[in-house]
Amino acid sequence: MNNSLLLFQAQYLHDSAAYNAVVWSKLILTMVAIPLLVRIRKYKRKVLVHQSLLILMRFHYYYIFSLVVLCGIDFSVTLYSYTSQNPNYYILSCKELFIRRYPQVISAYGTLTTMFMMSVERYAASKNFRTYEYSRKNTIYFWVHILMILATMPLTLAAFDPETSYSVSTGVPAGGQVYHQILAIPLTLIEFTTIFMFERSHRINSAQLRQTGFSLTERYQISENLRILDLMRPIARFHGTIVCFVTIVYFVFGRRLEGKPSYPIFEESINFFQLQGILLPLTFIRHERKERARITTQLESNSSTSGDLATRHATEIMKGW
Repeated sequence: MNNSLLLFQAQYLHDSAAYNAVVWSKLILTMVAIPLLVRIRKYKRKVLVHQSLLILMRFHYYYIFSLVVLCGIDFSVTLYSYTSQNPNYYILSCKELFIRRYPQVISAYGTLTTMFMMSVERYAASKNFRTYEYSRKNTIYFWVHILMILATMPLTLAAFDPETSYSVSTGVPAGGQVYHQILAIPLTLIEFTTIFMFERSHRINSAQLRQTGFSLTERYQISENLRILDLMRPIARFHGTIVCFVTIVYFVFGRRLEGKPSYPIFEESINFFQLQGILLPLTFIRHERKERARITTQLESNSSTSGDLATRHATEIMKGW
């Protein structure tokens, strides 16, 4: 892209009300997400008992937190540069774009791969419920997710051209759309598989809970599996919806807008990964409140001074007569 065209595109985005509105809205979302993520930083350990799942969720949390923080910094730098009236200040070198955006790309893929491996881990827990929770942590899930991230790097790195300058910070550099489109199909399949695995695990545990012949310990473990799946399923569905929407829309329309001044507006408008930083904490906070209410109800029900306990006790005595 020649320098005059680059300056024109940079000025076009600077003057675009749509682009500024999208960037401001995403910056506000990051500011909302950060305190919510800090709020649940310790609660995960109380809910997720098995170490294999806890390790994956911990990294999933770190990926989301780093993505939100890095996005906030990136958008702040972009808006600060727009305070200048000189379009030359808007231009980014490949090195600057790489520093500002590539960690966000890795974090986004990290959230996807950890979510997928959590679905596999929960499926294994559902199929081997008699012994799984007593087994040692299995780090193979963690290392597989690392290998999956590494597998995306040849294409995501190839999207950056060291000889090119860019008019604005974008997750997919101008001219590198084809590399991310290649990844779009397998990523979409992985997300559909993730949702299917969580739903399948839930059906397995629900069916087992309705069966007879299990010991009290086994039924408790099945109930615990269901409790964790009830927590994880909405997170997986929301995550899958965001990723599938982005990958499908990008696969269909990404190349058509390549080289056009409106491309950055398109990319930022379909990519709202920052919403994960809001939904994940809200899901955990809701679960925490439900657990507190359940424990409070149990304590009230089991209290020796409870009128309800006395009534039920009298009812059972009358049945015996």
